[in-house]
Amino acid sequence: MDWLMKRKLLFISGYPEIIDEFQSVLEEKQIDMDIIRNGNDAMKMLHEKEYQVVVTDLNLEGCNGDKIISYVNQQFPDTICMLYTSSISTVQLGFYLNKRDVFRVFLRPMNFRQEFMQALEEAYELYDLKKHDRDSRQERLRQLERNRKAIAELERILEIQNKGWKEFEAFAGQLLGFTMERYGTAWSEKQRRAYVSEEKKILNEMCKKPDAISIARAQDQAEKMLVHR
Repeated sequence: MDWLMKRKLLFISGYPEIIDEFQSVLEEKQIDMDIIRNGNDAMKMLHEKEYQVVVTDLNLEGCNGDKIISYVNQQFPDTICMLYTSSISTVQLGFYLNKRDVFRVFLRPMNFRQEFMQALEEAYELYDLKKHDRDSRQERLRQLERNRKAIAELERILEIQNKGWKEFEAFAGQLLGFTMERYGTAWSEKQRRAYVSEEKKILNEMCKKPDAISIARAQDQAEKMLVHR
């Protein structure tokens, strides 16, 4: 059973005879396990170490099994919980299976070598599936965050570029006045207005797509306008 290697399990029971039986079976499988005899010590272990599977009784000294399962559900949602007890009602069974997300419920005495070991194998398989799904979701979220940052950076760059071209457009508009003073002194008011209007159109078109071709075209059009005036 290679699936048992490098697995971590917490077993919680206050009954020495159950601990002995459980320990003798799982030691053969080389599982990394911790055996705790009361609920308070179990809670301390859960604060220190993350387990793939937790097996607990309900009736424990200190913190009871229900509180332990609830804590595991909240803090370690991938960890698989299994419960064993001497008696349980139908209502309780439904509660632990549906509300506390308990994977299996066993009644004492149980057969550790057969039924329990099969359930334990399935529990580890379920843990792997849950862990893989969670890791995949987290990777997708990280990728979305990377995409968001990349888009934000691109928008920042475009904003800087647009600001630069807006400043250039304003500067070019000022140059129109200089052009009029230098070359348009002999023009009529109608010619001056027509020139400014056409030149602004050329600048606007160039700023919409400020590449080398657009700039060269704008320069050529501006020169032709001056010549034909």
